[in-house]
Amino acid sequence: MAHQILDKAAVAAWAQAHPQEFQDIAMEVASASAQGGRAQPSHGMSTRRRISRLVYGDQRMELGGKDTTPSPLTPLRVQSAVNAKKKLDSSSAGILNEDLTPDQTASLLGVIGRMASTFDEHELHSQILHDLSTFFSSGHCLLFTVNEQEKLLQLSNPKATYNGPTSLEFGQGLAGHVADTRKLLISNHLPQNVQGFIEQLDAEPETSTHNLAVIPVINPNQELVAVLQVVNKFNGSTPSKFTKEDEVFLKAYACTIAQTLEHVRLIDAAVRECRSINILLGLARNIFQDLGSLEQVVQKIIRDAATLVDCERCSLFMLDNIRSELHSAAFDVSPEEADAVGIGEIRFPKDKGIAGHVASTGLTLNITDAYSDARFNQEVDQKTGFVTRNILCMPIYNREKEIIGVAQLVNKRSGPFTTDDERLFEAFAIFCGLGIQAVKLHEETQRSANRAKVVMEVLSYHSQASEHDAQILAKQPVTPLSKYKLDKFDCNTMSIHVDETVSCAISMLHGLGAVDEYHIPHLNLCRYVLSVQKNYRRVTYHNWRHAFSVTQCMFAMISTPECRSKLPLIRRLALILACLSHDLDHRGTNNAFQKSTNHALSQLYSTSTMEHHHFDQCLMILNTEGNNILNNLSMTDYKALIHHLETAILATDLASYLKTRTEYFELVETNTFDWDNEAHITLFCNMLMTAADISAITRPWDVQHKVAEIVYAEFYEQGDLERKEGADVVPLMDRAKVTELPKLQLGFIDFICKPVYENLGMHVPQLNPLFETVMVNRAKWESWQGSYKGFCSASASAASLVNAIDHQLGSGGTQFDGIATAGFKTTKHLIQHNVAPSQTSIKSPLVHNAATSTFTKSLAQVQGTLKMQTEPAKLSAERSKTKLMLQQPPLPRSKACTIM
Repeated sequence: MAHQILDKAAVAAWAQAHPQEFQDIAMEVASASAQGGRAQPSHGMSTRRRISRLVYGDQRMELGGKDTTPSPLTPLRVQSAVNAKKKLDSSSAGILNEDLTPDQTASLLGVIGRMASTFDEHELHSQILHDLSTFFSSGHCLLFTVNEQEKLLQLSNPKATYNGPTSLEFGQGLAGHVADTRKLLISNHLPQNVQGFIEQLDAEPETSTHNLAVIPVINPNQELVAVLQVVNKFNGSTPSKFTKEDEVFLKAYACTIAQTLEHVRLIDAAVRECRSINILLGLARNIFQDLGSLEQVVQKIIRDAATLVDCERCSLFMLDNIRSELHSAAFDVSPEEADAVGIGEIRFPKDKGIAGHVASTGLTLNITDAYSDARFNQEVDQKTGFVTRNILCMPIYNREKEIIGVAQLVNKRSGPFTTDDERLFEAFAIFCGLGIQAVKLHEETQRSANRAKVVMEVLSYHSQASEHDAQILAKQPVTPLSKYKLDKFDCNTMSIHVDETVSCAISMLHGLGAVDEYHIPHLNLCRYVLSVQKNYRRVTYHNWRHAFSVTQCMFAMISTPECRSKLPLIRRLALILACLSHDLDHRGTNNAFQKSTNHALSQLYSTSTMEHHHFDQCLMILNTEGNNILNNLSMTDYKALIHHLETAILATDLASYLKTRTEYFELVETNTFDWDNEAHITLFCNMLMTAADISAITRPWDVQHKVAEIVYAEFYEQGDLERKEGADVVPLMDRAKVTELPKLQLGFIDFICKPVYENLGMHVPQLNPLFETVMVNRAKWESWQGSYKGFCSASASAASLVNAIDHQLGSGGTQFDGIATAGFKTTKHLIQHNVAPSQTSIKSPLVHNAATSTFTKSLAQVQGTLKMQTEPAKLSAERSKTKLMLQQPPLPRSKACTIM
């Protein structure tokens, strides 16, 4: 089989006849070049062999001959000039199909190869001018870039000897004429006579001009991107005319460089985009990495802005809505400077000047000539000596789309600000807004934290027991456990004087063995218990006396031999501290009330709202200097105790009890409870906390029914608040349903109390007496169904008495226990409902103590009695009366009256 030599002419002829196949091969070569290798198409043959088969058919050919071996096919750019042909208009569609000579085709391929490795537009311009000078042996070649919006041509890469204009309007000079017409211009005869010829521009310096060619460069989108001009073609040293072949070549060349310019600009735009993104990411990192002062962050932001668009100065004005002014947060900052220009703060009306216009309208301003704009304020330039040429000014928004400031860029170094600058700066302004808002939020958070710290210091001071009281208590002997049977279930906590309850609490901690085991200083212990007492509010039921009663019940339960042996000391101490603290700062309203009123506490804690608050208060007291009774615990014991303490306090939420009790009950009923299982012990401790919290139901009847009435008195107060807010009031908290109290108590016992005490008694038989007392009290409540008329108080001198009671309850004097407080509030309610003294009788001893004098004496005597209760010298005698009244049997139901 004959072999033929693959030559340039044959390849060029085939390429013109088969442009699509030529394009495919060129793209493969370009792709392989971009990957750093040689093209290996799926056809299973080399590129040369594939071209050979396409050019010569099935004939095998052999590359040989030193002089005839063609140069390798040069790789194209990311998309070759052939692609551009598809998008050109009909007049340009056939450029590559016109008759190019083999040498022109080879030259064009060489151009494509050289341009494929050029990614810088300035370098590409130099390459184009060099190519034109080489192709036509011309010493005067020009390239103009196009600003389509401004209708301007800008000369690129002028020679040092060139002294003509560098900027032309469309229609000016031969290049401007071609830009207008978009048609190639060739003049071989006296080009000086061509209309629009400019000697300084269109003539070659120091040489006569005998011909010239001006070529428009149009990209695939039909946009004029450049104008080429070749002056004086030579063949060697002999002047030569531009031929038809030259015209064809110039058109093909223009088509090639149009596509190349397009891609170089796309790559340049991509590089600038990447650079911009990196700057924006760096800005975001800088802003959120170091949220210092607003001034520091603004300086950082503004310097990055000046670097971003390569301008000389940048300013940031913040909007002061209160004074309707703009003020300079950073003024005239340059990338090279560390700080703003020191001319002091600048303030001006928010509708004055360019920045004011942007702040008022929210519109971006791109001003190419600042001094010709009437809105520009030249006073600042006069002060600083700076000359402002152009300005890009843009509003800055916060998250709510409100204008919070204005950013202003001044004097772009490379010319006027472009639409790309506007787009980039718009993205930057978003970061500015986020950064400024983040810093303001951070500063406000810091201020809030500092305010909270000060408030906590004040609260700690006022919530902590005085050193004087602690010293007095520390010198007194600790009340013996046996005095009030503190370790027994039948202890009557209501009979203990409120002042002695603190000493009794200390006695129980001693009886627990924790004081000696953990070396708790006695003075710290006294100060701690007094502080706990002081942090209970003067509410009707959930006050210090309730906490003390709960603590006593817990102490009696864990003092039983089995509980004492099964529960480690750290657990038992946590249970006692939890009982003392479990209702700290209680407001007399439940969790549901906090949520329905949208109280701040409900925003802090979504579940077990008040219980979480009680635990926080507990920690505050424990961490206050002088109250730290846990200092001598090891770190392991301390962490364990705090964990047990939190779990125990949260367990007093009845919602939590209802969720977990089934598991405990099943363990008891199936006899699978394991004292070595920490989860089982936690369940047991949670049940103990519930049992202690509702232990009023386990007290002897003469105490139990009185305490129940105090509880309902507090419930009714919440019901009153709910009714005032227009909310529905449940029967439990409705004063109108006071006669249903026995029925409600029976439901409470059957659903809440009986199951827990019954299972505790089954699990630990020594706790069964609690269950037995509950059942006795249940029978009492059942016997009262239908005959109970409610609890109330008599009254005298209605309006004056109400004022006296309000004065006493709000005076901040001696803290009454729940009985006294309930009596006063019930008496006030009775009076406000117009119940005449003659129509009432004293029914319940629980209110008798608080209002006995008011029912039998004049208003003067009432006020005297109330005043007497605030006098420390007479307080003890009054408390003795309370004790005596509690020992009196309840009055017959027939003499009772209803409140409503």
